[in-house]
Amino acid sequence: MTPDDHSQSTEVRSAIPQMRRGMGVHQFLEKSTPAVILVTSLLLMAFVSVVDLLTGAEISFALFYLVPIGVAAWFGRRWMGFAVAVLSGIAWVTNEIIDQTHGQIIYFYWNASARVALYLVVAYLLSSLCRQLREASIQARTDPLTGLYNRRHLYERVQYELQRAHRYGQPLTFISIDIDDFKAINDKFGHAIGDAVLCGVGQVLQGNTRETDVPARIGGDEFAVLLIETGEDDGREAAEKLQRALRARMAELGHAVTCSIGSVTFQVPPQDVDQLFRIVDLQLYAAKRTGKDRIVRMVAGPDELSAGSDGPRG
Repeated sequence: MTPDDHSQSTEVRSAIPQMRRGMGVHQFLEKSTPAVILVTSLLLMAFVSVVDLLTGAEISFALFYLVPIGVAAWFGRRWMGFAVAVLSGIAWVTNEIIDQTHGQIIYFYWNASARVALYLVVAYLLSSLCRQLREASIQARTDPLTGLYNRRHLYERVQYELQRAHRYGQPLTFISIDIDDFKAINDKFGHAIGDAVLCGVGQVLQGNTRETDVPARIGGDEFAVLLIETGEDDGREAAEKLQRALRARMAELGHAVTCSIGSVTFQVPPQDVDQLFRIVDLQLYAAKRTGKDRIVRMVAGPDELSAGSDGPRG
């Protein structure tokens, strides 16, 4: 087993599904395209500008321009935030000219420059903060060595998908993968080779699963893939495809490394995450006991769930 606190990192899986409930404003903007974000920001800016003009110089709406700027900078691109910031400054200047409240020209230019500068700084800070938060969120759910999802994210997704499976009556398949005799690989060749093997497995899982699947490194030399809305036939094909790809990848690396695979298709979803893992572990252990380098599969209905509800989690 290799500890998880490695300094190496690989590119994170490009599309990471998000679990969101509801369709509030925040969720709508998060899922919107950059074009929609830009149009929304411009419409908000136009609305604020019109209200600012109609209320006259007695009531200041300068702070309200930060709303469209924030939407563009946070949910869109940094350049969008800058563009809306400049346009907001122009809109404010235009209103000042129309209202004829700009006073002496030198003060007018100073105030206009200061306001645009403030808007640009806010856009920059918001876009930077958003980027840092997103990177932190990715790191919190990603294994640093392989770039796969980590154990924490997998458990959260399994729990969520079990609830969906209960609600809609859809099957799901869970595949558990363990590298055979991984400790001997580390002892014989060193941890650098062991890490290369782990990364090779990660590359196989990333390249041979669907965008809706959840490939993860559970820890050490143990990996898993959650296949959402996947029945018996598709689950069997997915496990066999992964086995072929793993064998080919290990051959490319020049190491005689094999993997044991346990796969369970749940026609009826288990009651909780722990029960799911206990049942899948039994298949993985059976693959280990019967010679390794093989797949042991199971289709779990109500009877199998009842029989497999006991036993320790490995």
